[in-house]
Amino acid sequence: MKLIRNVVVAVAILGLVGFVQAANATKKAAKKDALTGVFVKVDGANVLIKARVDGEVKEVTVATDDKTVVTIDGKEGKLSGLKEKMTVRVSPAKGTALKIDAKTPKVKGAKKQ
Repeated sequence: MKLIRNVVVAVAILGLVGFVQAANATKKAAKKDALTGVFVKVDGANVLIKARVDGEVKEVTVATDDKTVVTIDGKEGKLSGLKEKMTVRVSPAKGTALKIDAKTPKVKGAKKQ
């Protein structure tokens, strides 16, 4: 009886470990399927950013639509709220953007209050 219980416990632990590893792999894949760069401007329904592509910094045009979710400094925003030199992360890296996360650059020498 103890043998069966130990086998069941071992199988449950292995299943849990496998589940956690699969979840981590999904997060890593999602992070890789993003384009990170610096915001340049909005051009109609497109966003222009400077990003490193194939080892070179290039201006990349990213298509957006009504379903694109924009967050600015962690809060819901709009394309019109994006400002030059903000760091942006666009996902997915190719095709129409589903999500754009933007962060205001930190000012060097600024004091926290």
